Amino acid sequence: MSITVNIQGQEVQLLDESQLAIVNNKTKPVDSWLLDTFFGKKVSFNGKDAVPLDELETSSPLAPFVSPLSQGKPIVAQGDFQRKYVKAAYLKPAGSVTPDSVFDTALLVTLREAGIITTTNGMLSKQEQLRVAQIGTFNNLRQSIVNRKILMATDILTTGKTVCVGDDYPSYLIDFGRDSALDYTPTVKWNNTATAKPITDIETMNDLLIEKGGSAAQMAIMSSAVFNAFAKTDEYKERFREPLGANAPSAFAPQLSRPDMPQYRGEVAGIQFYTYDLTHRLNGVPARYINAKGFYLVSDMQGYQAQCEIKHLDAYGQALEFFDYQVVEKDPSTIKMITESSPLIVPSNVNGVSGGNAFIA
Repeated sequence: MSITVNIQGQEVQLLDESQLAIVNNKTKPVDSWLLDTFFGKKVSFNGKDAVPLDELETSSPLAPFVSPLSQGKPIVAQGDFQRKYVKAAYLKPAGSVTPDSVFDTALLVTLREAGIITTTNGMLSKQEQLRVAQIGTFNNLRQSIVNRKILMATDILTTGKTVCVGDDYPSYLIDFGRDSALDYTPTVKWNNTATAKPITDIETMNDLLIEKGGSAAQMAIMSSAVFNAFAKTDEYKERFREPLGANAPSAFAPQLSRPDMPQYRGEVAGIQFYTYDLTHRLNGVPARYINAKGFYLVSDMQGYQAQCEIKHLDAYGQALEFFDYQVVEKDPSTIKMITESSPLIVPSNVNGVSGGNAFIA
């Protein structure tokens, strides 16, 4: 159902939230591989503004033994029922809808296919310009929330904690309590090719993961700079190339450099190696998701994307990933779009990552 806005005495039909949600934007979003790979489970907690960690089941239940003549027996959870809550973040980005003269071509094609705009000569009506601006604003608001979740996921993956802070928002620390022994720094930086011991370092880190977290590493994630330093070290060559002969191929597959997406490099000792060079801008300042000097071994691949309640009255406490609405104001004249979300990124095993940001000089 469309919404009607009166502009200079003329009624203009704009899209409502349900229509906006089904329009596919074909522009390329930020890659969410890190979020989806390490925190792929999605859970919702209606009516709660914090995540009860004891309700995130991280062990497998066992069916109880009973007599075939007995009634069904409920599965009884064991352990400490002292409840531990972690407060979710609250996100509420907003944007004003203003007609523009520059449009994304892929988006225009999509809108024409959907019948939302009808002109084919590039001369959009005022109503169509506003509709395109609506969709652009809608997509930006939702993408900003996804971007924030990716940043939270990066912090929690690499450090076990993150800080929620804003201009008018009281800062608070979300700390899941990772064991400090897992913050590992090599004795010799890996770009010292002759004396570095990266394989020994990885074996030490893996031992720490097993000791502190209970399982061995499945994946290593690093920058391309760290990967290149690792692959040139004498210890790596001695352990994995020279035993196969002087002309042995590298264990790593050649890659076309793609800084906009993760790249699988190969496998060492059963651990998959990925480089991740994606960057983002925070308040106009470019930064990397994974530090250029960082290297991390990961055993925990079962983290959560949790959603808590939306505080808006119309949402009635529902734990929605996105709650979108529009506000039409006459003084000052504006069409404002707002999206609300209350997410929290939660590791399944807080001691499932070992590494740090000091692996090359």
